[in-house]
Amino acid sequence: MSNPKFTLRELLPSDSLALTNLLTEFDGDMTTRFQVDPYSAIIYGMEYRTKGVVVEAAGYEGFVGMGTVRFGMVQFNGSVLPFAFLDDLKVRKEFRGNGIGFQIASWRIQQVRNEFGDDCVIGTGMLHDNHASHAVASKWCREFVESAFDVRLAPMLTRKPKPLTGITVREIEPRDYEEFAVRQNGFYKNHNLYAPSDPTSIAHAFGISADGKKPYRFFVAIDSQGNVLAGAQTWAR
Repeated sequence: MSNPKFTLRELLPSDSLALTNLLTEFDGDMTTRFQVDPYSAIIYGMEYRTKGVVVEAAGYEGFVGMGTVRFGMVQFNGSVLPFAFLDDLKVRKEFRGNGIGFQIASWRIQQVRNEFGDDCVIGTGMLHDNHASHAVASKWCREFVESAFDVRLAPMLTRKPKPLTGITVREIEPRDYEEFAVRQNGFYKNHNLYAPSDPTSIAHAFGISADGKKPYRFFVAIDSQGNVLAGAQTWAR
């Protein structure tokens, strides 16, 4: 049941200043700092269609919480299914303990159900010691995967790595799209939650722009005969 003191609504372009204030003052270990307009970064800064929700409280200026949900398609147990990922959950410290996190999760899950019905996969991620997020997720999530991946912070290189004999690393070109997608799909063919790639999805990623900044880049390593040996996609957030 929703708390009548709080109002949830979809994120709007005019909300950028209030979003900045919420995130700048957030006290979590990991949060977001924007170099471009926040609304543009959230809604247009990645290849997945995204919706945001914000929470307002009677008598309080600004937002007391927010969250986002992004929509796509992923492999899951041998099928390709609609997928939604819940992320960017933030609640101001002084408003925690009022069930706002659960309301934000419920709002986003309802958006997913409205679009996909029940035949879909819904996921989220959180730090291992984020007990509040675990408590919220336990109310709707059927399965938890511990230590799915590690986050490691590394300093930026100050110079290019030494080249490998006979191998050139360069930006991907349109003639590489098909092979890149086929090789990547083959590598991840047995992995759940992988989003299958194709030349169209690569071209789409290059078209993503937030305030004129393009966050996606693709690279390939080729040998002296022009054969693709390896590839990588990067997303700057």
